[in-house]
Amino acid sequence: MGKKNILQNLTKRIIEYILSTKKKKININDLTKNINSSKRRIYDVLNILEGLNLINKISLNFIKIEEKIFDIYNINIFKNEENEREISPIPIQEFNLNIFNYN
Repeated sequence: MGKKNILQNLTKRIIEYILSTKKKKININDLTKNINSSKRRIYDVLNILEGLNLINKISLNFIKIEEKIFDIYNINIFKNEENEREISPIPIQEFNLNIFNYN
């Protein structure tokens, strides 16, 4: 399995964890334990999610979940294994997000 697949699977597991907890605030240490991955790799994915305004880091060990992340259920970017498509690049229109709106 290549590095691309590892990061893709990690991203999927992190988003699924966030969506399953339905919490507004998540402890990164708890996330690391539940995902069973290194904190460094988890921060790689969290930095991207933060860049997309799907989460915000509110302290060293906590992230705030933005409501927009729950729209992922509606766009179904995670297909089952037989029909799995590439996560990256995802057309930004598919997210229905305006990430360049910095009001």
